[in-house]
Amino acid sequence: MEALRHHLISLGAGLFAFAPALLATSPVFAGDKWTPLGKGWERYTNERFGTVADVPRHVFRLVEPPPANGDGREFRADDGAGLWISGSYGPSVVTETFQEYKAWLLKHADLDRVTYKAEGKNWLVLSGTKGTSIVYRKIIEGCGAAHEVRLEYASQDKRLYDPVVVRLSQLLACKSPQP
Repeated sequence: MEALRHHLISLGAGLFAFAPALLATSPVFAGDKWTPLGKGWERYTNERFGTVADVPRHVFRLVEPPPANGDGREFRADDGAGLWISGSYGPSVVTETFQEYKAWLLKHADLDRVTYKAEGKNWLVLSGTKGTSIVYRKIIEGCGAAHEVRLEYASQDKRLYDPVVVRLSQLLACKSPQP
């Protein structure tokens, strides 16, 4: 299986050379849905992977243009904080099981220090520091994909973003993606 994984990674690297041509002919995933929730929050649904998350639109503005592959969205706050919501088939590409994928994520967490880790059968939460920033990540498995919310903000803004982390942690879900 390891040889197959290396072959797929090599194949992916080779296909990367053709990415501009593929993207030029790929459909743009314009099917993302936004549902107002009140008090500055909106529910974002990514139609490609079925990722669902609440977004504090009163804090974060949408970064345009969206990714050509339709895997999610990026948001930025005026103070430089970033929020990313995305879906992927990563677990089936890099590993065989979601358990192995969680271990892979921990190994490649790109954090200077992990300060919090919690996990269940189909989810993982990581929080830690990266330079002078705090990073919060929640990844769940469902609907045939992995779904992630990632928030990165300056350490001195922790009190401001703690309520955002609480809300983000409560609703990261999936629904069956549209064909």
